[in-house]
Amino acid sequence: MLRPVYYRPFYYLREHMQSQGMSFQDVSNLILKEINNNNFLKALKIANSIKSNESSIVAHLHHLKSIAYQKKKDYILCLAEIEKGIKLSPRHFHLNVNKAKLYNLLGEPDKSIKQYLNVLAIYSDDIETLYNISVLYFKKNEFTKAKEYIDKAFTLSPQNAVILSAKIKTDLKLEKFTEVDRLTDDYIRNFGADASILNSKGLALKALCFWDKAIITFEQSLKLSPGLVEAKKNMASCYHLAGKFKKAKAIYTELTTINPLDLDSHHWLNQMLWETADSGFLSSYNHALKITGKNTALEAELAQKLYTSGKQTEAYKIAKQILSQSNCPQKAFSIVGDYERENSLFDESLETHLAASNRFKNNHAYIELAKSYIAIDKPGHALNIINKLLNQDEYNQEYLCIKNTALRLLKSELYSYYCNYDLFVMQEKIATPSGFASIDDFLTELKGTLKQYHYYQNHPLEQSLVNGSQTAEKLFDYQLPILKMLKQELYELTSCFLTRLPKDNQHPFLKRNVGDFKVTDSWSVILKGKGFHKNHYHSQGWMSSPFYVSIPTLISESTNQEGWLKLGEPGFNMHTKLLPETTLKPEEGKLIQFPSYFWHGTNTLNSEMERVTIAYDILPQHT
Repeated sequence: MLRPVYYRPFYYLREHMQSQGMSFQDVSNLILKEINNNNFLKALKIANSIKSNESSIVAHLHHLKSIAYQKKKDYILCLAEIEKGIKLSPRHFHLNVNKAKLYNLLGEPDKSIKQYLNVLAIYSDDIETLYNISVLYFKKNEFTKAKEYIDKAFTLSPQNAVILSAKIKTDLKLEKFTEVDRLTDDYIRNFGADASILNSKGLALKALCFWDKAIITFEQSLKLSPGLVEAKKNMASCYHLAGKFKKAKAIYTELTTINPLDLDSHHWLNQMLWETADSGFLSSYNHALKITGKNTALEAELAQKLYTSGKQTEAYKIAKQILSQSNCPQKAFSIVGDYERENSLFDESLETHLAASNRFKNNHAYIELAKSYIAIDKPGHALNIINKLLNQDEYNQEYLCIKNTALRLLKSELYSYYCNYDLFVMQEKIATPSGFASIDDFLTELKGTLKQYHYYQNHPLEQSLVNGSQTAEKLFDYQLPILKMLKQELYELTSCFLTRLPKDNQHPFLKRNVGDFKVTDSWSVILKGKGFHKNHYHSQGWMSSPFYVSIPTLISESTNQEGWLKLGEPGFNMHTKLLPETTLKPEEGKLIQFPSYFWHGTNTLNSEMERVTIAYDILPQHT
């Protein structure tokens, strides 16, 4: 909202009202009226007719003219008027604010933020400016910075609905779910129910694993706004997580029927159908293609699901057919290139991934190209690509993993520096939690609790697990006392391990060790009947950790290391085969931790006895 500005009166329009005296405020209002009526030339003519020796008056005239030029979308002249005005009156509020707004209109958010900060240097408590800075940082996905400014605005104006709504959205992005739950209640209490706010509350409850409460909240949101697709998707997701598959299926099917091109709903519907061994798996894609005709986006998604569900050849044929089309999704290139590499067509794979990198020019294409260079024994070419990527994101575990693979192929000393399996791997058993007679009693109860949440018959698609089941969402956020006990024991082991690690500010793993940490993801896995984990890494982690709840006797007594954890074996096909660097025997009650950029997988388990684990990732926590 613009602030009223008062000026000395008795400046007159020579041409318009010679006999009737007008204050400058009156003249300003007249000019603004003409601007609002899109009479830009008339407004500019009036502004140019006013003569004054007073710098503040002339500065404000420049401000008014800049508004006219902005509405005309003549941004060059708009900026020129703003600059002239600021030169005469550096502290002019509206000129400085409108300069920031103009930069935003021109698609230059960094310049806009810088200018808003100039405004704050003069008007430190301006709520609108604090809000606008927060919004700009939010759009840049810099949520911590966004929170800094929206929190300041909220402190100054806690009863402002716009400010509170923005704070809720920001806290949601920063995963401050308990705070979001509280703030949404405050909003509804003060300003009434709102569909978007209820949707945010539902997302917070979902993240806190209160799925039934979340479903009720999404239902309330949809009563206010029946067409809010996001709330429908979120409600379906909660039904899925809670094991209420029929209800989830009905909503997802409705969404894909209404909009056959809703790729997100297709994805989650078919993910669930696969996990529950539903015969309707992939039917939504086929139905949508009958309606839409040939559609490369749908075809690529269908190919992806076929590929990850074990029908690689069929997926390859579909993806290959759409490569030549101008609107071919990047996913199709990935499917073709990966298929070629896994079938030892290394030159063809390189050609495909090279075409993708030239076409899409993004980090995913570049890292796939690097892997293809490694596959054909050209690790030096790969390193050139990866080092550029690491300059953009030095802690990305995928980049570090692929870099280390190239270094190993080169027989570089840096490989053993980055991948010190003796120093960086922890193996420790937890103590018996309080209230249990033995560790066996604790693990037996833990196993029974975990099995209640293994709803699915098949492993999830597009993950490392094969032949097994996995729990949904963040396991440690489940409101279960036995998991809280386990977390305490695991945290103590990790804390001790971190204190034993050496200091090294040059090492990509060690230099991030600040002593404290936070869990970013957690889940449980049950392996049996030819189950295993494909070799993989965790791209967004720092340390990854399997904890062994129940281990078949076969593993303990195995001479061929079946079901064992293996580290260091690459997860993609290469001309020069690289074997595991080390294998680790699972033991009940044992925690193993290692850097997330280590290749890790498991040997196949040839037993119907269940191998039950809990896995989680951690990141450094800066206090």
